[in-house]
Amino acid sequence: MELFHKAQVVRFRSHHDKYLLADEDEEAVSQDRNGSVKNARWTVEFIDNANVLRFKSCYGKYLTASNMPFLLGMTGKKVLQTLPKRLDSSLEWEPIREGFQVRLRTRYGQYLRANGGLPPWRNSITHDIPHRTATQDWVLWEVDMVEIRMQSPPPPLVLQPVKRTDSFSSEAGSKIELMSPDLGEELSNELSGSPMKAEGRIIYYNVANEKGDVEDETKGLSFTFKGSGVEELKEKLMEETALSDILVCSRNPLNGELYPIRLHLPPNKTNMHVVVVPSSWKARKCPTAGVAGVEGPERRSQGRKVCEKQNKSELEEKLKEAENVIKELRETATLKAQEHSSELWKHKSAFIEVVTNQWQLEAGMGYALRKIEATKELGVVLE
Repeated sequence: MELFHKAQVVRFRSHHDKYLLADEDEEAVSQDRNGSVKNARWTVEFIDNANVLRFKSCYGKYLTASNMPFLLGMTGKKVLQTLPKRLDSSLEWEPIREGFQVRLRTRYGQYLRANGGLPPWRNSITHDIPHRTATQDWVLWEVDMVEIRMQSPPPPLVLQPVKRTDSFSSEAGSKIELMSPDLGEELSNELSGSPMKAEGRIIYYNVANEKGDVEDETKGLSFTFKGSGVEELKEKLMEETALSDILVCSRNPLNGELYPIRLHLPPNKTNMHVVVVPSSWKARKCPTAGVAGVEGPERRSQGRKVCEKQNKSELEEKLKEAENVIKELRETATLKAQEHSSELWKHKSAFIEVVTNQWQLEAGMGYALRKIEATKELGVVLE
């Protein structure tokens, strides 16, 4: 629950590295690798005196655990986006933290699950209880904070950013010194009417090495940035740091990892904390640049081999997941076939019993008729 205390808008990333999306039909829910679209944004709503949350899509509808089965005969139920007249428990999700990830549990003990494998399971979202070890991680979600929740606005503050140590003086004359102000305080100060808001936003930055490590984040620098695009910010940071070929990154407040800023800057001239890293930092995800200690074409060749090996292992893992799903489907189909066959045998036995009883009844009635006729004939003979 503490992961959402400061969250106003979040994104959910599944075990398959795909984002939870509200489909454009304003009814279904799915997952996709593109997390920059508005469909991936979910507004967090708190419920008083309860340890559960509601999540509203960009269409104003709530993430809902329905009672409709996803596939006939399967245990998973559909997850939809709905807007009922009465907000009931089907809209409520209890976040259960596991490290930097969460499980979202319904009031009935099932979990929000991102399915993988072959169609129709691929990219689908259900709520279920995973029974197999291979699918245990399918109910784990990483939470990316998109917008921070604002508390009651503080009094107007005067911002004087000279160094990383910033001083803020309120109208009452009190002085607050923050060695490394966190993002939530900066956003609050930005909305409180700071005089610097009209001139631009304050960019606090640190320079990291090729591994993405910063020696001392409390010794960062800052400057006023009047632009509005990522490329403008990148050029300004190249001037400030006298570096070339850099990446501008932000640090995720939940897990502390660096993510490149590629799309756009936060709105409303919000102050920012960024980390400048060399462009070679991205090579650690897929070492196509080569292997350390090897030069020339051989270096590039070995780098490609390492990358191909990683891709091969990922494909093998996906293939294994697909085989597990197929095996589960076969087991379920076999069980259903056995149950159907058992029901057929029951009906067949009942039918045979009915036919046998009918034959016995007809035989008994024939015997009774013959006996009556014999009695009549005997009476005639006696007369």
